This record gives sequence, C-alpha cells and structure tokens, in this order.
Amino acid sequence: MGVRISDDGKGMDEALQARVLDPFFSEAGKHPGRKVGLGVPFLKQAVDLNRGTFSLESIPGRGTVVSFAFDTAQIDCPPMGAMWGIVFSLLCLPGAREMVIQRRLENEAGEILREYEVRRTELEQAIGSLEDVSSLALLKDFLRSQEEA
Repeated sequence: MGVRISDDGKGMDEALQARVLDPFFSEAGKHPGRKVGLGVPFLKQAVDLNRGTFSLESIPGRGTVVSFAFDTAQIDCPPMGAMWGIVFSLLCLPGAREMVIQRRLENEAGEILREYEVRRTELEQAIGSLEDVSSLALLKDFLRSQEEA
C-alpha cells in the first residue's frame, strides 16, 4: 500500500525537514498552544517498524511531498481501516482551499481494480457547503460507494 501526499505550500529547507522528524518539534505559530508535532515522526516510526518506505521532499516556496508505503505482507502491518472515513475527514478540514484526492485500488499483482478522483471545489459545487449536515451525509454516501464499488 503506497501513499503520496503533496501540496503547493511554502515548502521547507533542509534544516526544517530534519526537524519535522523530531517528535518534540512543532513549527512556531502553526498550532498555538501545542509544543510537539507527533504526526510525521509517528508515521515514519510505523513505516520503519513495518520495513516500508518513507520519503520527505520539499522545496522552499514550491511545496512538499511525503510518500510512504507499508509492506502489507508483513504480519505487523497496521490495518488500513475505512479509507472513505479518512478522505471524508480530510475534505472536511476547515479553510478555503482546493484539495484533490486521487485513489487507486490495486490487487496484489498491481492490476488496477478501480480508481477515482475527488476535488473539493467540484464537490462543493455539486452538493453545497461541506459544513452543511445534508451535504456531509451525501459526501459520506458518495465516498463509501467509491470504496465499495
């Protein structure tokens, strides 16, 4: 199972990239009142324990790409869980910005079983605000149908 997350944000220099892997580091002002940033260090630890792969690439002023993969044949590989719920949570993060989720499901031979792409702006045009309860119910049903097809 491989995952690639990219953004077109402010990016990071090499020194900041190294610090992001420190669980006791959090960029000043990014999360007021929080003094640790455990997300990336926990991810890297889980990948390392599973003999997977992890990479962090970033260019100041251009953005960041985080890629990782777990060895799903490993007995200690963590369960993936309900991917539709993860995508749902990501799309519902507050703030006006574009988010594109591209999902490809493959069998063990690497053959594509199905794939889909969801753009936040297109969803909002089709179903309305992602802060509206009825829109969220439609989004949940749509994402579940894409994963279960």
